[in-house]
Parts: sequence; C-alpha cells; structure tokens
Amino acid sequence: MAAEKIDDATAVNLGTMERIWVIDAALIILDYFRHEADIQLLPDKPVGPPNRVADHSLAAEILGWRPSVLFRNGLIQTMEWSKRELIDRA
Repeated sequence: MAAEKIDDATAVNLGTMERIWVIDAALIILDYFRHEADIQLLPDKPVGPPNRVADHSLAAEILGWRPSVLFRNGLIQTMEWSKRELIDRA
C-alpha cells in the first residue's frame, strides 16, 4: 500500500498517538508472560527518551491509514503471533 503511494523513501510512522512509557511496555510484556522481574531504574546512567508517541498524521494524509488497535492490544497480539510462530517452527 505505501509503496504504491510513496516513491521517495519518505518515512511514515504507524502508531496510535498514545504516549507509551518504556517501563509500561516492559510491564505489559512481563504481565503477559506471567514473569516477575525486579526492574531497577538507574538514574545515574545515560537515558534516552522515557516515552514514545508515534505521530500517524502523515500515514493518514498519504495512505488514509488510521490506527484501529490500542498499543497494549497490539503488543499482546504481536506476542501471541510470535509464540505461535516459534511453536510452529519447533
């Protein structure tokens, strides 16, 4: 779809425009796998941005694309797909 409408290597973000904190994404993953981990933040170490927001306005403009899945649900669906793929390849 994008290749049909973009011919100059323009980057197009796909996302929900939800502000996602990296720690929250990690906690979703830990919860999904029912794994407990002692997450320790190290404020004395260099850090990147603590959260991300993917602006999908260009995708909406060029491709007519809008998100239909919340970040949490999409992350869970991706983990379920990954698990199925690993099982199928085993």
